Amino acid sequence: MGTLHSYLQRHALYAEFIKEHPSDNLGICVVIPCYNEPTIFPVLKSLAECHTPTCDVEIIVVINGKDSDTYDVWEKNNYCENEFFSFVRTNHSSKLKFYLIRVNEIPKKYAGVGHARKIGMDESIRRFIKVANDKGIICSLDVDCKVEKNYFQEIEYLFSFCKAKACSIRFEHAIEGDEFSANVYDAIVKYELYLHYHLLALKYAGHPFAYHTIGSAMAVRADVYAMQGGMNQRQAGEDFYFLQKIIPLGNFFELNNTCIFPSPRISERVPFGTGMSIKKILENNEWMVYNPQAYNDLKQYFILINDWYKDKNISLLWTVLPETIKRFISFELLNERLHEIENNTSNFQTFQLRFFRWFNMFQVIKWLNYVHQHQYNKLPVNEAVVKFLQSKNHSYSKNEKENLLLLRQMLYNDKRIVIY
Repeated sequence: MGTLHSYLQRHALYAEFIKEHPSDNLGICVVIPCYNEPTIFPVLKSLAECHTPTCDVEIIVVINGKDSDTYDVWEKNNYCENEFFSFVRTNHSSKLKFYLIRVNEIPKKYAGVGHARKIGMDESIRRFIKVANDKGIICSLDVDCKVEKNYFQEIEYLFSFCKAKACSIRFEHAIEGDEFSANVYDAIVKYELYLHYHLLALKYAGHPFAYHTIGSAMAVRADVYAMQGGMNQRQAGEDFYFLQKIIPLGNFFELNNTCIFPSPRISERVPFGTGMSIKKILENNEWMVYNPQAYNDLKQYFILINDWYKDKNISLLWTVLPETIKRFISFELLNERLHEIENNTSNFQTFQLRFFRWFNMFQVIKWLNYVHQHQYNKLPVNEAVVKFLQSKNHSYSKNEKENLLLLRQMLYNDKRIVIY
């Protein structure tokens, strides 16, 4: 348990919140940030209706507020707090326990979803220390989500029997119904279509660390969380930055045997993400995305790097690299990095791993943004998807919703667990 203790000593922001001793059988903690929300009841109800795993579960809700919050935000947080305790009175049990942490007046500089997730995930570490379980599972969820009834059971199985260090979890936004307007459902189709297109294109390009980074659809083992320095305090994108530290460690899974159902609602709680993206799509009536040709260049680049390993001829490599790569990386830098990586690895497999730790997803996104400023034009999302599928001789539709269902099927592959 030394790793968990050491982590708290170095990185914890607050003292212990929950004083009650956990069950000796505690195996899963689910952390749910809550800020300026109209209700917390649906996500709690969804979790309470899940099938029971063999271990015990704790739900930790973190209601958080900024020092600059308006009275309206304070009232919404109060409402959710009252709703929480009303729910818990009839749903708290020995197998499934609910706890609330409330932190008010967080300085605006730090306040945000990353800070809130960190509060709850760090508290989870304390809970697992008390029962000497450094392999406990910390799940990250959001208030606007519901989960499939096998959520706990499939997560427990993955970490217990597949020895996962962390995972992303299948998600599907509602794309029809009467809770939102037709325009909102059309917008979420565009946004989720982009998410799956981008991921599938990265997988096609051959990047081994391509996966979804959705804060409401991930889980990590306690000791892995601690060893990697825990959650960051970013106000948005905290999930992406956090998981980039985890995925290269190996034993990272895509858990497709269960599903999380996030809301397609509009939100301005964070500067980017699903809610803000829906708002922008509604304003512009379109979602412009990366050109499929960029991913083809990326694929060619990775293939040529593999070829370089065989002959170490940097001059030959440079002559055949795509121009979009050469404009982004200088000859001198590429030569230096490749030889540095090669000199510090003993075989092709470790060379590849070290190369992708250098040209990681941060570099990929930086490069994609660069080439779309200097080389390629972004395309409407469905046009990009059709071009991508056509280039793979795959069936496609002119209808966005039909293409979304197709990409879900391609990505989730009949609900198999996928390991990287």
